[in-house]
Amino acid sequence: MLRTPALSIRFSVLGTFLMAGLAAFIGLSSRAQGQSAIPLDIIPIYAIQGEGDATPLREEWVDTYGRVTGVTATGFYLQDPLGDGNPRTSDGIFVYTSTRPKVAIGDCVAVYRGFVDEYYEKTELSRIKDPEPVDYCAGPDVAPASVGAAQPGVAPGEIFEATEGMVVEVDDLTGTVQGATKRFDNGDVEIAFLPDPWSADAMGGRVFEADGDHMQALMYVSGALGAELPDLNWGDRIGLGAQPGTDDAVSAILDYNFGKYQIILLPDQVITSTVTGSQPVGPFLPATQEDEITICSANLWGLGQGIEQFPDDATYAMELEKRAYSLAKALNGCLIVGLQETGTPEDAANLAEVLRTRYNLDYEATALRGPGTVNVEFPLTNSLLTRRDRVTVETAFLAQGCSSVNYGVYPLLRACPSGEHPLFNRPPLVADLTVTGAWGEPYALTVIDNHWKSKGGDESVNLVRRMAQAEHVAAVVQDRVDINPAARVLVMGDLNDFYGSSPVEALRTGVTPPLTHLYAALPALERYTYVFNGGSQVLDHMLTTANLAADVTAIEPVRINANYAYPEMLDVTSVHHASDHDPVAVTLRPEQGAWLGGNVRVPGVNVILLDEEDVIVGETETDAQGDFRLWRVQPGRYAVRLEAPAGVQIDPPTQIIDVMAGGGTFISGTVHHRGLESAAAGVLFAPQIDPAAAFPEP
Repeated sequence: MLRTPALSIRFSVLGTFLMAGLAAFIGLSSRAQGQSAIPLDIIPIYAIQGEGDATPLREEWVDTYGRVTGVTATGFYLQDPLGDGNPRTSDGIFVYTSTRPKVAIGDCVAVYRGFVDEYYEKTELSRIKDPEPVDYCAGPDVAPASVGAAQPGVAPGEIFEATEGMVVEVDDLTGTVQGATKRFDNGDVEIAFLPDPWSADAMGGRVFEADGDHMQALMYVSGALGAELPDLNWGDRIGLGAQPGTDDAVSAILDYNFGKYQIILLPDQVITSTVTGSQPVGPFLPATQEDEITICSANLWGLGQGIEQFPDDATYAMELEKRAYSLAKALNGCLIVGLQETGTPEDAANLAEVLRTRYNLDYEATALRGPGTVNVEFPLTNSLLTRRDRVTVETAFLAQGCSSVNYGVYPLLRACPSGEHPLFNRPPLVADLTVTGAWGEPYALTVIDNHWKSKGGDESVNLVRRMAQAEHVAAVVQDRVDINPAARVLVMGDLNDFYGSSPVEALRTGVTPPLTHLYAALPALERYTYVFNGGSQVLDHMLTTANLAADVTAIEPVRINANYAYPEMLDVTSVHHASDHDPVAVTLRPEQGAWLGGNVRVPGVNVILLDEEDVIVGETETDAQGDFRLWRVQPGRYAVRLEAPAGVQIDPPTQIIDVMAGGGTFISGTVHHRGLESAAAGVLFAPQIDPAAAFPEP
């Protein structure tokens, strides 16, 4: 490739710098004893980085030098040995080599003909010739810069950009884990945490994706340079140089990767941690009773034999067993399971076979070939597992949508008219089912299993596509409702967007009457199924028509994945991390759907439900926000006893309430706490109960 001479380019951009600052730099650095004079056309790293968020030399070719501070499988970190003393410029940079470079920490090397780029907003050098040893570096070591904690409401770049790529020292930094230990395919390990004292300010101690201020305060520690990181779950404690009064500061390289600043520990560095046990194993979904219908949604994390999945038969068999074990133990025989990320119909059938033969669960798989199944590298489709002892699949089809935009979807079976193009790589699977049970007549319902376009890549394109997918699925539901206003339809799956987002709302409100999002019944602290970069979020949803919502008696995310550390080795005897999403389960009780909820604004209140014989039929505890739910309540009259912690009084401590079929009953009361009163209140989905009716006069 013909390239413009580097020197003329650099003078055009950095003429002022080269006339003054560079001359001073060369004079200073060349005075070190035994050190060669630095060539005039060498550009120091801090000039490449510049004072702003992006390099002033983007897409130019430069020569530079420095001391190697860290080595990875695909490159190395290089830092100017002296720096310019400017707190607004970084003295370090990452040099991408694609394979492990032949350099070692401490080497002084020159990089020639490096291409300056902003790779996902990270300044780096690439396309270099092999680095060459030089004697330009003054002194044996690079002095670390001190960095502190991220701050809520402050853009991380304002704190960390000036040290991107540099050796740093971290001391007296403690926090609470928000993103459990994560292991990437390339071997990197990362933990996301919220520094103290910000953990006390986050809702329930958890950082949610919608909480922009606390998302900015998250920090990330990485083992990409070889440091060992412990297996930590959400809520565990972590410390970097955390022993006050001791010289235990940790050394690291601070870098920016894929939208976040990481503290990449040097190989011999150690962090402290405390396992809090805040994520107990279980309880999982109760066994389905004869008067109940359970419907679950589960993402299978690319279960297939594509080239980039599990092409080896032995590995595939282990991954198949892992998912079967997790579904069998955690979902406990759920009658209807909507699956996302099965590779092909054969993979769904194989999973059903393992569940039948090893776990005595009489599942039948329903899956159809679609555009995504022809992908030899990473095939994907939606599928359904139904228990044949109680569920009959009447019809099933893929509801492909069409668009004027060509998204590059394989045009299977001429799904769209001329001039239009398929909308879904993984079209929604629509299945009409009948379920038998103790209530009598077979229960007819339609489930629509979805896996919408992911957020990866260009969101300006992806969001538009998800909006179109939402509108299409809403139209599919509307067609059913127009034919039968009493239709029971449930839309579920990985919609790849958040609770309350534009696409999810377009789906909900695109049907007349609007669909009910079942997460409206969940306490706010339970509204997540996935943790990304330490932010808890909903990607997996369940929305229903009104007739089906009236039969709901429980809606429960099944906590087996999102809060837990990724295992170093596959363990087929663990329910955890058969996926990176938590499954979601809804329990229906035809014509007898009921549950009880409330908010007393005080955590740790013991809520006891007693029947008319004074027998305890349910018990739970309020969460950090004061919310509670008692699922699977039979309609009837109950006493609700609220046992408050010390210093808190709830009036009256025992309430008599009628729990009615057709939805949730929500109670409220008056709380006295240290002389201050606050009235608990809230809104859940219809039918709403008049609080006055829940608290009759004695």
